[in-house]
Amino acid sequence: MNKIEELKKLKKDWDGYNANPISKKALKKAEELLSSGLIPFKEKYLVPTNDGTVMFENADAIIEITDTKFEIYVDKGHEEIEEEFSFRQKKKMLDFIAEHVPTV
Repeated sequence: MNKIEELKKLKKDWDGYNANPISKKALKKAEELLSSGLIPFKEKYLVPTNDGTVMFENADAIIEITDTKFEIYVDKGHEEIEEEFSFRQKKKMLDFIAEHVPTV
């Protein structure tokens, strides 16, 4: 079973601390990003959050996917960059990732 399918099965309180189920819309957007091959993350870097979102994370960056937007955090060592993009701004978001997020 792939990671997306595993995350789809998480129910309310999946973490034992009253976590929300994972948003179907957020999972759909994560799946679209993975299948596009345009982000420098593999499926193994996709994790759930307790508020029902999902995020790709590594030591340098986080791409959190909510029901309405992408939130990107990049740690460049000397500075942190934080940006938000609506789903309609997917191209702009992908350009930002290409410029600021290292490949893993």
